[in-house]
Amino acid sequence: MRRYNHRINERARLETWERERQAAGEGIYAAALIPGKDGGLGLENARLLVLADLYRRLAVKNTGNPALGYWGDLRLDAREEARQLGLLLTPEAEAVPTLCVEARDYAYLSRSRPRAKTLVCGRLFGTEGLSITFLLLDFGADAIRIALLFQGPPQKDLRFNPELLGGAFRFVQRLWRLGQTAAPGREEGIKELRAEATQRLEGGKPHTALAALMGFASKLHQPTTSTVTGLAGLVAPFAPFVAGTLLDSLAIAPFQDDQGWNNGRADG
Repeated sequence: MRRYNHRINERARLETWERERQAAGEGIYAAALIPGKDGGLGLENARLLVLADLYRRLAVKNTGNPALGYWGDLRLDAREEARQLGLLLTPEAEAVPTLCVEARDYAYLSRSRPRAKTLVCGRLFGTEGLSITFLLLDFGADAIRIALLFQGPPQKDLRFNPELLGGAFRFVQRLWRLGQTAAPGREEGIKELRAEATQRLEGGKPHTALAALMGFASKLHQPTTSTVTGLAGLVAPFAPFVAGTLLDSLAIAPFQDDQGWNNGRADG
């Protein structure tokens, strides 16, 4: 069985997404970044951007692939780390964002900026000395994104749990293996899973929506291709690299809205 190589896959998908950026639709989702980070993006700012990107990807059908922006200063090395995480940023957001994700302690810095909605987050502590560049080598972008989203409720102050990186990495590998072993057959359980995850997202708990997806995957042993395709469609906003590759490799027919979040593909 071919093992999932996150480095090769991420490089290929980034090239594809960058070619497709010209087709971006209307609207923008943004994060207000925390100032004063010494080099690199930092996991706390990465979490703010990943949250904004999650909701951006969930809105793909309604807004036609909105852009991802930010407020604040980003050095070139930080922008490159964001890119490696699948966060293709538009220069500092000038349009009014559909959603702005900001840290509660620094909300005063962006208070004067208009936005339609705001997701106010707590702080993420305990990330000192952790380099996104080095974590990418060992775990890959999807695992980092999942670990950041799985830390806990966005609204609460949290201490980064590095052990979640290993669990996220194993989930990505399991999802890939499911795609390699899937056999033709009918979709099973995806409609119920979508309803459960949607309810959790609407309740402001993306970490529990992700837990539902991971729990479903852990119970699959002889999955059908349709089931894995449906699962990949739901995972795509959280882990777009591996999900996008699975959707491309498994889809016998063009990807349908009801295979994901009823909003088209969210892996771009």
